[in-house]
Amino acid sequence: TMLLAMANAEGPAATLVSVSEGAEKQGGGGGVVWFVISKVHSLDAFIIGLCMVLLGLASWLMVTKARYIGQVERGNAVFRKRFADMHEELVAVDAIPGITPAEIAYIETAPLGRLYATGLEELAVRKRRGARALSSEAVEALRAAVDAIVVEQNQKFDKWMVILTIAISGGPFIGLLGTVIGVMSTFGGVAMAGDVNVNAIAPGIAAALLATIAGLACAIPALFGYNYLNSRISALSDEMRVFVDRLVTRLAEMAADEAHARRFAEAAE
Repeated sequence: TMLLAMANAEGPAATLVSVSEGAEKQGGGGGVVWFVISKVHSLDAFIIGLCMVLLGLASWLMVTKARYIGQVERGNAVFRKRFADMHEELVAVDAIPGITPAEIAYIETAPLGRLYATGLEELAVRKRRGARALSSEAVEALRAAVDAIVVEQNQKFDKWMVILTIAISGGPFIGLLGTVIGVMSTFGGVAMAGDVNVNAIAPGIAAALLATIAGLACAIPALFGYNYLNSRISALSDEMRVFVDRLVTRLAEMAADEAHARRFAEAAE
């Protein structure tokens, strides 16, 4: 009789794991997610909450940074149009013919506008010192002053971007840590109870996997947002570098032209 029972247990009709009727009813309804959430351990709940807080910070940063970059791009577009209209006669922004107060407000907040104003100020300082023309040292000093604005603006672009990198690289690992701790706790509890069945293991493992889901939900949007913002920031940085070369060259030419004009006037006298 014992051998027959063992043979029946190992036969094709036998079931390796038995699922209780209560579990079947729970899984058949629409409250599976809420059932799994109710089984989350306190430590897993803390890790999931941490991932959600990190996701909230990353979302806030992406929205805020996108708005700021959009404002910068609009200001640069306004300045580029006015700069092209000036051709060779570079004057202060508020002295540009036909410029409106709204355009001045846009240009004053634009990085290219700040670079332009800094270059004109540096040139005016050297004129007050009585310099006839810009020497190579004066040109390098002017470039250094303008480059300082470029560095400052790049730092402003990159401000708080570390939140996105933390969300991208740290979110999945934080979630994985929560999953490992949850699975370890589940198996430890089953071993202590001595009851090995799917009803004792599955809810704990399913709840532990929520931590991994939270980590990925934090990292994936941050990854796309970081790549999008970084591409726009890189384009703005390249635009500033190109403009610095044009501006410094043009200012040096203006100083040389004025020096030639003064020498010609003095010779004529």
